[in-house]
Amino acid sequence: PEPTKNNHQKNFAMQYADDFTQIIISKFNSTIIQASRNQHKINVEEEIMKQNEFEKRWKIKTNVSKFTIINIGFYIAPTIVINNTPIPYVTHTKLLGLQLTRHNFYVKQIQQNTIRARTELKKLQRFRALKTKLKVRLYKALILPLLTYPVVPLNISSKTQIKKLQTIQNNAIRWITNEHYPIRCPIALRQEQLKIEPL
Repeated sequence: PEPTKNNHQKNFAMQYADDFTQIIISKFNSTIIQASRNQHKINVEEEIMKQNEFEKRWKIKTNVSKFTIINIGFYIAPTIVINNTPIPYVTHTKLLGLQLTRHNFYVKQIQQNTIRARTELKKLQRFRALKTKLKVRLYKALILPLLTYPVVPLNISSKTQIKKLQTIQNNAIRWITNEHYPIRCPIALRQEQLKIEPL
């Protein structure tokens, strides 16, 4: 179904295979008060019911166990009721592998990417004697995907979060070039030599 867009709402719908995501935004000209919360509640319930009617018409069965609502904006959000059933809010959810949290949005995702990439890099330490070209291939095949997937957080994450990922890439570059402390060659030069773009 086509999401509602007008002066008071700007909603988005995204679907990938059988995964469906709705982003429901309510716009207010004044400070958020109870009336604003109630209007947002109505907006959310209408958009969800619109999707439910669409699925009924096309005989699509929703996996209720995966149906979650995460609230961003209101500190205390109004209760959403669908078919006389209150739907509780969650503080953490997942969208096609992307971790979303009520606060700090993508910090949890960056933390997971960092941990997984660091663990994988440790496994590669035993291949220190390989040729540089083979090491670069191993980095691009095994480490880089863990640092950059999914790509959305990298576009809007803070410099602090990006630096955490960049540190892992820098360590990988030092592994590729067999450099140990004290290191004299700037990392930017190594990136240029190896044709590895910074994150």
